[in-house]
Amino acid sequence: MRKYVLGVVLGAILAVGPALAMKWSFSGSFRVDPTFSSTTVGTSAAVTNFAIVDPGNSRFRLKGTMDDGSYLYFEAGVPYKMWHENGWFSFDHDTSSGTFPTRVLKLRHAYALINTPMGKVKFGHTWSVLDFVFANQRLNHDLAAIGYGNLYGGRVWEVVFCKGPAKVAFVEPKAAVTDTSYHSTEVKLPKIEASFAFGPANVSFSYNSFKEEGADTATINTFALAAFAGLPLGPAKVLVNGWFGQNLYTFCCEGAYHAPYVDSTGTVKNTTGMGGFAQVMAKAGKGLFTAGLGMDIATEPEKDVWAAGDSTKTDKATKMVLFANYKLNLTKSFYIQPEFALFSSKVGDNDNAKVSQTLFGVHLQYDWK
Repeated sequence: MRKYVLGVVLGAILAVGPALAMKWSFSGSFRVDPTFSSTTVGTSAAVTNFAIVDPGNSRFRLKGTMDDGSYLYFEAGVPYKMWHENGWFSFDHDTSSGTFPTRVLKLRHAYALINTPMGKVKFGHTWSVLDFVFANQRLNHDLAAIGYGNLYGGRVWEVVFCKGPAKVAFVEPKAAVTDTSYHSTEVKLPKIEASFAFGPANVSFSYNSFKEEGADTATINTFALAAFAGLPLGPAKVLVNGWFGQNLYTFCCEGAYHAPYVDSTGTVKNTTGMGGFAQVMAKAGKGLFTAGLGMDIATEPEKDVWAAGDSTKTDKATKMVLFANYKLNLTKSFYIQPEFALFSSKVGDNDNAKVSQTLFGVHLQYDWK
């Protein structure tokens, strides 16, 4: 709830004075993914399903621009589940989480960008500067291979200083306990992130430190180093992304397997993470063809925590995606994007924890300005 309140307050304070001098624009998009899926968990038989999937929220945008290029930006998402079940204008309390508004109205961006003689300053809720690149992968909730090779820092509360190709950000820190023996966390400094672009390439970094408290006190240090580059290859374009880090369980879609192992004495044994994705995009007929793959690997140093009884093996969790799609614009505002995608995950040597999923569907998107 605090984030929604801060977003409203930010917009109100900044809009009162200069609002009349701004040029305002309203835009958005409607998105939906009819999808067939086949999912296998462990040694169980495959389960097939068809669903109209929420592809990461339809959204509405409001932007107010000043003559010097400074602007205010607000974007909210309306999840498909809300209007599919309740109707477009049924803005009811979301009892599933006890808070308002989550399925009703989801804050995506609420920030200001100010041009100054020293550079640009951006503050509010928007994308992290860490590894800011997306795979052109659509199904599984417009996933963009996030958590399957695409690291993604998420949308965060931050202050970003921009000068030419360099960005430095002070980010609201995110902390989490590693297990139920710890009940609280303490963070004294903001998360530090930075990125630098040179030509078609980009390098970025993130660091965060916090304490978790319980029977013992453990200090958790997290960091990530990422790089990507987009390069022409004849008539095609290749995008390659890679990253490496430590204790990435507090990052956007990285799961519990990126958490460190904290033993009974409070000693922290750090989990390393690495991954990335590669994709090729090329024009084909009147549309755009994309094929890519991604991988996310977490390695936990304490043997036999995940590895199902084999204490000789270091625990490792691996997630992979392979996808191909074709984007075709039917009008200037409406396009379709059929996609075939294979997702898989494996945890240690536990066969019952293996998951594979095959998806075939069509991403439908209508944009308006």
